[in-house]
Amino acid sequence: MEQDTLCIHGGTTGTDTSGAIAVPIYQTATFAHPAPGESTGYDYTRDTNPTRDALEAAMAKLDDGAAALAFTSGMAAAAAIMELFSPGEHIIATDDLYGGTFRLFARISAKNGIAFDCTATTDIDNIRALIRPETRAIFIETPTNPLMHVSDIAAIAELAKRHRLLLIVDNTFLSPVLQRPIALGADIVLYSATKYIAGHNDTVAGVLVTRTPELADKLRFIRLTTGAALAPFDSWLVMRGLKTLAVRIEKQQASAREIAGWLASRPEIGRVYYPGLPDHPGYATNRRQADGPGAMIAFEVSEAAGGETLARAILARVRLIRFAESLGGTESLITYPLTQTHAAIPEADRIARGITNRLLRLSVGLENVRDLIADLAQAITGETPDTAHTGHGFDEIIDRKGTGSLKFDAALSRGKPQDVLPMWVADMDFRCPPAVTQALHAMAEHAIYGYTEPRDGYFEAIRDWFARRHHWQVNKDWLVMTPGVVFALCAAIRATTREGDAILIQPPVYYPFASSVTDNRRRLVHNPLVLKDGRYTVDLADFERKIIDNDVRLFILCNPHNPVGRVWRRDELAAMADICLAHGVTVIADEIHADFTFAGHTFTPFGTLGEEHLANAIICTSPGKTFNLAGLQNANIFIADEAKRRAFRREIDATGYSQMNTAGLVATQAAYENGENWFDALLAYLTANLAILREFTATRLPGVTLVEPEGTYLPWLDFSGTGLRGKALDDFVTHKAGLWLDDGEIFGPGGEGFARINIACPAATLRRALIRLEKALASLKGNRTSAP
Repeated sequence: MEQDTLCIHGGTTGTDTSGAIAVPIYQTATFAHPAPGESTGYDYTRDTNPTRDALEAAMAKLDDGAAALAFTSGMAAAAAIMELFSPGEHIIATDDLYGGTFRLFARISAKNGIAFDCTATTDIDNIRALIRPETRAIFIETPTNPLMHVSDIAAIAELAKRHRLLLIVDNTFLSPVLQRPIALGADIVLYSATKYIAGHNDTVAGVLVTRTPELADKLRFIRLTTGAALAPFDSWLVMRGLKTLAVRIEKQQASAREIAGWLASRPEIGRVYYPGLPDHPGYATNRRQADGPGAMIAFEVSEAAGGETLARAILARVRLIRFAESLGGTESLITYPLTQTHAAIPEADRIARGITNRLLRLSVGLENVRDLIADLAQAITGETPDTAHTGHGFDEIIDRKGTGSLKFDAALSRGKPQDVLPMWVADMDFRCPPAVTQALHAMAEHAIYGYTEPRDGYFEAIRDWFARRHHWQVNKDWLVMTPGVVFALCAAIRATTREGDAILIQPPVYYPFASSVTDNRRRLVHNPLVLKDGRYTVDLADFERKIIDNDVRLFILCNPHNPVGRVWRRDELAAMADICLAHGVTVIADEIHADFTFAGHTFTPFGTLGEEHLANAIICTSPGKTFNLAGLQNANIFIADEAKRRAFRREIDATGYSQMNTAGLVATQAAYENGENWFDALLAYLTANLAILREFTATRLPGVTLVEPEGTYLPWLDFSGTGLRGKALDDFVTHKAGLWLDDGEIFGPGGEGFARINIACPAATLRRALIRLEKALASLKGNRTSAP
């Protein structure tokens, strides 16, 4: 049986004959004997009890163990393990331990003659170096409490077996639903069942699961002798919680992914410790040995944002999230490890391990993730949200029909049905930041719309945004304003190349790249991106070969890449930049989606690669995507090289364009000055929408695969599993599903069989679109099944 089924049906022992669905509570201290020397199998509850047996049976099955034993607490279970060892024996343990475990080892077990060495068990060489003749066991937490370090259970188990050592794994943070250490080679698995297993913050319990019956027998004797067996009623409470463990942890984990991503995007947060973030050192190990990263997050407030003062303020300000010890329950809890869970660890050790006065630990519960993010947002900023959820009305469905909206009103003229649901062109269905609306209102009330130049503070607002969000220091002299990035792209092509010159792009890519090249009578050269294992990469050998063979003069870079969603790493950008520099190729960097970077990925401005590369580039930015201002037509182009800048300006002047859009200037400055909180909330909302799309695609859209985006709000969907491509795919999406997506073929070679979807819309709209697609796919499958 699967884990979710075992959670419900694993605890059957056959002791009850009434047919009761719920295991009865055998609330008795003792049991009658049929006759002298005879027993029903139950004598005294300190030894065995049918209610506790049912819980233990379920836990043994869930964790692939030979047996399980329930204790009065997780610490009682850990103390029982220590009774397996004798004075003079030695144990190697994870250095980032729960404070209670550290207290047991340092103050009780060490007093009883057991020696300990604590080390970073993420590196198996650290463990190997500490093994000595008297070593008897390795004790690890993974992920650890609170810093979420991940150790390789299978590799450590192999080492332990080679040296005849016990491997003990504290699996409290993940539970057997997500990680089963015995299947990976562990000998004993420890749980504080108070946490995820019981799951309701209403009982205290511990569980041990053993690989062999012999180990269970030893521990059972210890429990009988010390009297640490879990009471019948508490056993029943834990078992009741166990039944919903799988569904609880699935939702908690999904919410934690979103919250971790949101925290990672916050400038006030210096570091986020969560194994579900791709930049976490244990990300790959966790994916290999577990079915998910769990729902525990640790994060550190940056010193610049207020350090300890802000950390303590967050604890005081949270409203929905409760400031309390423990974890894994239905309610979200936030903890201050320094003074709570890890207070028993000496200060010097705490600081050395990273448990600082700026560190907070969050246990994500079952509340709506947007409510949780809203609570964290107000706790971090001290600002009370003015509306529900994120405080910016992203759930509001706004009627855009009849407004001249290209996205909504151009259906018939573009051959689409009138009732098609538009999820295509890259503008958002959200109102822009309130600060922008207020600034535009003030401009409108002034009622003079003459020729306009940027107001004082315009450049400073842009400069501060890039410095704060992307650590890029821009220079005012570099700035050239244009009515849009595509306009700038065409001007840059004319400024840096001649007719007939070759220009390289990386399809599938934003389709105006190709048309801008060919419309300006230049030659188009393709360096196709390579899709492997669901991720696109650059073929650098082909990149350089195409440049040399075609005498390429200009390369148009898209970062983050639209539509495949890659946020190019610094080393990838540097490799392309070096090749371009070596062969005299100018780079146009389209960075319009720079701010839309999801958790675990870092956007690297091309301008930060070094002075030589900056001088070789024309860097295109705009607030249009970030703040949903595309219709106001304003872009900020940075060109550090004076000669290139002069040539670029000449091309702009040749078009007759001399004055910027008044509203665009006003909106841009207001957005960069006062729109950051709005954007942070937007990014959290988009992260949640991406989670909806990810789950829906994986479970309800057969034949459709999401190419996991690292950036942009325009995910790339692979329909190749449906067998549809080209016009057949476009007709199916449009007429069968009633959706307007961007057909992948318009993005050039490699786009066949793909479509781009815009998730910058209310969650209800996204779900409606996905349900339409689900129904269409079901009908497609039915037609194929019934075909002769």
